[in-house]
Amino acid sequence: MNPFNSSKVRKQMSDALNQVRDATKFVVPDNVSDAAKAAGAEFKASPEHTKETQSNIYKKHWDGLEMPMADSKTRDAFNSIADGEAYS
Repeated sequence: MNPFNSSKVRKQMSDALNQVRDATKFVVPDNVSDAAKAAGAEFKASPEHTKETQSNIYKKHWDGLEMPMADSKTRDAFNSIADGEAYS
């Protein structure tokens, strides 16, 4: 007899997999998202569109968050959101 034929067992397995998936989801904090959007908008409105200008603007907004111990996922998310705003 196949133990996976039971709908109860399949539901339990599905619930367990969904919990693991939800636990690994990365959520960007609101303050990071807001700062990134502001950085992107400022870069978009700036007269110079050089990498140096972009880096300076992004750095200014990132430093304003005061998150010295932020992980790379948070910083990458900040840059992605800012780029999305700047190049939209």
